[in-house]
Amino acid sequence: MSLGLLHASAAFALDVERVEWGFDGSVVKMSLNLVTIEVANNSPTPFEGDVALQEGSGLVRSDLPLVERQLYIEPFGRRRLQFFPFITEQWSEFTLSWSDRPEDRFPISSQSNSPLRTGSRSVVLLRDASTSRQLRSKLPTFEEVDFPISAAGMDALRGVVLDHVPRWDALRMQALRDWIGAGGQIHIMKSATGSYPQFPAPLEALNEPSDHVSLGNGQVFHHNMSVADINDDFVATALGIHRVADDLNNRGYTHYDYQFQPSNSIAPLLRDLTRPDHNWGLIYFLSFIYLLVVFPGCWLLGRRRADFRISYPALLGAVFIFSLAFKTVGQRGYGEQTAWNAVGAARRVAPGRFLTETWSNAFVTNGGMYSYKHKGEGLIYSSGGSNDTRRGECFNRPDAGIEIEIPPFSSQMIMHAGVVAAPDFDLTFKRAVKDGPSLQLEAELTGAVPQIHTMHAVFGNYRVMLTRQANTLTGGSPSPLANYTSSQPNYGYSPYRNVQNDPTTIFAQAEAPLVVRSLKLSMDSPKDELSAPEGVVRVFLYADMPAEFLQVDNGPEKRQGRMLYTFDHKLEGN
Repeated sequence: MSLGLLHASAAFALDVERVEWGFDGSVVKMSLNLVTIEVANNSPTPFEGDVALQEGSGLVRSDLPLVERQLYIEPFGRRRLQFFPFITEQWSEFTLSWSDRPEDRFPISSQSNSPLRTGSRSVVLLRDASTSRQLRSKLPTFEEVDFPISAAGMDALRGVVLDHVPRWDALRMQALRDWIGAGGQIHIMKSATGSYPQFPAPLEALNEPSDHVSLGNGQVFHHNMSVADINDDFVATALGIHRVADDLNNRGYTHYDYQFQPSNSIAPLLRDLTRPDHNWGLIYFLSFIYLLVVFPGCWLLGRRRADFRISYPALLGAVFIFSLAFKTVGQRGYGEQTAWNAVGAARRVAPGRFLTETWSNAFVTNGGMYSYKHKGEGLIYSSGGSNDTRRGECFNRPDAGIEIEIPPFSSQMIMHAGVVAAPDFDLTFKRAVKDGPSLQLEAELTGAVPQIHTMHAVFGNYRVMLTRQANTLTGGSPSPLANYTSSQPNYGYSPYRNVQNDPTTIFAQAEAPLVVRSLKLSMDSPKDELSAPEGVVRVFLYADMPAEFLQVDNGPEKRQGRMLYTFDHKLEGN
């Protein structure tokens, strides 16, 4: 028996060989962040089972675990795993586990094992492991073999430097194309032969020889130099990486503005849309009567009739009767109808393809385990930093989804990101000229334009409302962006806010947190004020959410939502 137990123990043993956070060793707070973990099965027995990354020590968790289902590793084999946890705190700790035994847990980040470093969005040199490059600067490098298979979850990456065609499959090629279209910057250098690399489909647009060309919301730059010629001046001027003396210790948000956390701003609004209108007066009255029945009622009965055969059944009967009463009263108010409400942000990455980040609220009337999966590619799921300790899991891609226990007549916040195919909708810029604090803007809506509720643009620290005539948008007088953010009642969640249940009002209030989140993710320095990226005008169109973004397996029929579409364009003028 001892030999059998030892053999079984060895069969489930894994060794963690490598852990890499983000693209340059740091993470961006309030975002989905990449973590690459390489595990090895150093035993003669195959490993087959679930591997989970969870926040916390492994004994007590504060969020839903991310699970790689039915991982198989042959004897003495290795596997590279990638997870995308939503990180809210710099001191967050994560644990990798592959069974319920304490010895099968590995601390990914803790005070004794490389605590997280937060930073701004990274710019990295994409490196082929088979070649060696000697750099004259401290430009971070990232192994191309670790590149994700989808643009979802790559908000922490701002720019890529490349001098060759990566040896990738079709998924990673498409992921790079989608990431550029969503707003990424790619810097193409000359190869060792002195020529620019020639990219196959779907990256054929990178073969345009111009020094600078826009590709969707992103930018493509060609530099007449090789990677070996990159120096600190190029890193600072062309790549926009500005280092300070304490860069490694004080990177990222140096303050605690929790208003940027979706669980504190967007989630309460969505919950209000399906908040049951319970008869709280009757519930409080029943609670008071229940306490009186238990004590002193049952206590007096026990003193008068000193017989446990009477007092114990009386106590159990009171518990049973009042449980039924609370269940009946608690079910009243909402009409016993499930609902799905969502808001999100979307970027057009290619014709008919949108990179989305969505927050959904699922309201249920019957308690139980619920499994949800949205339409899309490369999906990532999370509870969005809501510190949810309910029983459940987020399954890793490619077959990504979420399974969670939801009590009756309550709701659950779900965050997910992915690339969704939907009817094409675009904004073509005809004029975008900045003249001091003024903006001359003209753009045209094309394609299957959804029902738009609000339209505005941000450039620098200014905001301008847009006017629509037919499908042409024009700008008006600018105002400080700070005036907009400070005037929003739910920009930072307050427990003393006025609770609303009107969908029009609630969806309107959810726009400001989405706008602020979009701008915060685009800031290269956390010390800057809220602003659009330098030299760019960002247009926000807040519209009804098309049905393609609301398609979810096992979801209720009643679904509604709003989508914040963002479009970037290079500014002219000064």
